[in-house]
Amino acid sequence: MQGRAGQGSGFRPGRCRAVSLAFLLALALASAPVPAGVALPTAERVRILEPARPVGDFELTGQDGQPFRFASLAGRPVLVAFGFTSCPDICPTILGNLKMLRSVHGEALAETAVVFISVDGARDTPERLAAFLGHYSPEFIGLTGTSDEVQRVASRFRAVFYPERPDPATGHYNVAHSVQVFAVDRRGRLRAEYHNASLDAMATVTRALVSESP
Repeated sequence: MQGRAGQGSGFRPGRCRAVSLAFLLALALASAPVPAGVALPTAERVRILEPARPVGDFELTGQDGQPFRFASLAGRPVLVAFGFTSCPDICPTILGNLKMLRSVHGEALAETAVVFISVDGARDTPERLAAFLGHYSPEFIGLTGTSDEVQRVASRFRAVFYPERPDPATGHYNVAHSVQVFAVDRRGRLRAEYHNASLDAMATVTRALVSESP
């Protein structure tokens, strides 16, 4: 059984554009699943993946400029979001919600890691990523890399992104990207996707991941 997924926010001129949920769901159907174990609770705007999908290990550059391996988070539930520091609206909203989630439910979710992966490695240096995430939480983990490196990582989550055409006058550009938050369990398996879900909905499913044995 799976919770109802929210509708994608679509493309909006002049704003950070979200990749359509319908396209992401079509990609997910082509994935190779593995048994998920205990069923997660359903919640509004949360898509439960049954069976779960293994994410596997990967390496990108951390906000401290050092290599960071995803496997270093093994044994902890992880919430993963893709975005970029120049995003005018969607990314700040997502990170603000994750900050609030940790603030309101911090004790129950203390083991949970939050990872923000930049889809704009050309502009998002480790220093810029660190400064950006510093507005939300010193505990958030920022990762960046080349477009090819991040594309390979995104494919593990069935996430997509692409830069839009730069403004001819300013050279500024946005990056269209998947906007859901991906919930990974202690065993490194993708178990749920939060599609603009409420704090209570995210907390309910994330607490269930925390309660599972490694």
